[in-house]
Amino acid sequence: MTQNYTNPFNLSNKIEFEIPDKRNVSFRILNMLGQEIIILANGTQDTGIYHITFEPEKYHLSSGVYLYQLQAGSKTFTIKMIYLR
Repeated sequence: MTQNYTNPFNLSNKIEFEIPDKRNVSFRILNMLGQEIIILANGTQDTGIYHITFEPEKYHLSSGVYLYQLQAGSKTFTIKMIYLR
C-alpha cells in the first residue's frame, strides 16, 4: 500500500494498493481513536493494483487527521492522512 497523494489534501484523495493474490480485502477509514467511520471496500478481490478515490465531503467529514486501513487476508496496513477543508 502506498501513501495517499496528496497529503494533506482537500477535495479528494487517491489511494493505491496492490493485492498479490485473490483474497478477502477490507479497506476502511478510521478516526484517530481507531474507530471505523467509513468502509470503502469489503469483499474478495482478485490479484491486481487497485485505486480508491476518497472524497470526504461525500461523508460530511470535518478537517482533521484520519487513518486508512487495508486488511488483506492476515495482513493489516494503516497509514495516516490529513484532510484540510
